[in-house]
Amino acid sequence: LFLFFRFVTFLICLVWSVLANSGSAWLRPPVPDFGQLTRRQWEEAGRHRRQVQVALVFSKVIICILVWLSYNVLILERRNQPYSELHRLDYYNQQFSLVFMMAFFVIINGQVVLGFSSLTFVALAIAFMAIEDRTPLYVSMTGRVVFVCVAILGSILAYEGERTSRASFRSKVKVEKTESRIEDVLTTLMPKEVLKEWRANPGTHPVHVYKHATVTQSDLCGFTQLSSGRSPFEVVSFMGELFGRFDVLAQEFNIYKVETVGDAYIAGMAEPYLTDQHSAVRVVEFGLAMIKATAKWSERLRQRGEDYKDANVRCRVGVHHGECVGGIVGTGMMRYHLFGEFMSIVDILEATSKEGVCQISDACRKQIESEGGFSNSIQFEERKDELKTSKGEVHGTDEVGGTTFLVYPVITEDRVRNLEEGLSELQKKVKDLELRTSGEQDDE
Repeated sequence: LFLFFRFVTFLICLVWSVLANSGSAWLRPPVPDFGQLTRRQWEEAGRHRRQVQVALVFSKVIICILVWLSYNVLILERRNQPYSELHRLDYYNQQFSLVFMMAFFVIINGQVVLGFSSLTFVALAIAFMAIEDRTPLYVSMTGRVVFVCVAILGSILAYEGERTSRASFRSKVKVEKTESRIEDVLTTLMPKEVLKEWRANPGTHPVHVYKHATVTQSDLCGFTQLSSGRSPFEVVSFMGELFGRFDVLAQEFNIYKVETVGDAYIAGMAEPYLTDQHSAVRVVEFGLAMIKATAKWSERLRQRGEDYKDANVRCRVGVHHGECVGGIVGTGMMRYHLFGEFMSIVDILEATSKEGVCQISDACRKQIESEGGFSNSIQFEERKDELKTSKGEVHGTDEVGGTTFLVYPVITEDRVRNLEEGLSELQKKVKDLELRTSGEQDDE
């Protein structure tokens, strides 16, 4: 019987050992990102923890009972004799109770058990001592009190261990959330590959030369009029809504957001390190998506009530392709910027573009054609009129590398509106020409 009880005990321990060493997903599930867990995932994790705890406590209880039985079957006939009159073998019998106490303490404290679950061992210890008078195993009254106190001490240790573990877990989650926020901030300040290079060489300022880069810059027309008379909170809220949509679009098109200056949004693609791949087509499509997103936002804003009925915010975009230099600037609020004449051309293309239109340089057009052109219903047409900003400043085509082109979806309200405006200007020029011609004929 002794060997049988010990063999069953060995089998139970062996099963737990195999589970622990095999990396069982049930016993050691993968550690999740606690900051991203949903309520349902938290509940599933709690349910799984309870299952493991129940199985562990149940196994410990069975082992304790088997060890207790194994010592009982070794006890010979019990004799009520004083200690001095005990035979040597009888004396050994009395020592089994002390050995069992130590074994019990090792078993209940061998693995991590929650404080509430450990109360099961207190109840088990009380049950053992309550039936000792009916079993061969001898334990004195003092020994029984000590045995129960040992079980209570184990429960106290389990509670303290659980409290310490929970505090450590909360601290770990806070640290992970803080690190995640820091990581998010850093990835908004510089590209991921640049961040890796900077971390590998702290204290340095990486610089990269891009032979093929395409950058877009947008500006919000009518936003100044909308902001006048509004509270600072409303203005910041407007910018947050619009630029938040632009950020989502940048992720969809895999475009890197370089920076925002006032109500201007600058983003682009280039070979590594700026982005994983380069595509002038995607940058132009991103620019058109910003125009569309702005028009939808402006329309929804007008639907909010009378205070916004005159809101008419539209977006104009400029895109250029060429060479530029990128690098980290500053030692405090460090950020990855793009430099060179390239950025000045982008600024001119945006400033001289028409409302609701994306204007691209000739270099950008050639790059798009080399990539196979647009895959959807988008086309561009050469711009015939002069390059003039909303403030009346005129720029020559030589400042932007040659002829520029206006990019439209095949059918859009903005394109129809621009065609109508162009037709209206043409009609005025024809009428002026007719008046001049008739005046000259009268003079003759």
